[in-house]
Amino acid sequence: PMSNIPAELKENEFIGIRIEELNFLIRPEYQKLLSKMLVLHPVTFSTDEEYELHKILRAIDNNTLLSKLTKREVCRKTEYFVNEQAIAKAFERYPEIIQRTKDILAQC
Repeated sequence: PMSNIPAELKENEFIGIRIEELNFLIRPEYQKLLSKMLVLHPVTFSTDEEYELHKILRAIDNNTLLSKLTKREVCRKTEYFVNEQAIAKAFERYPEIIQRTKDILAQC
């Protein structure tokens, strides 16, 4: 993720970009890294109810109240299943990121 990009990337290392991070890619420091970027879209839950259950379980695991959970203790609310068309639409200004992601997936 963009939150922890190392100073140097090895040949086999890439940067995962979430849909909500796409607006940052206009910055020059990220433009020069486009060739190392991939689509990153973790899927943790499929419905709003599951997200609420996730928060309850995290509160139990952390032995705390729901209201005391921090952002770091729960997943992002955007971590739900998105179809391929929605991801393609979100990344339409960066077709090279989509293609690189598909190429790497094809190697698996």
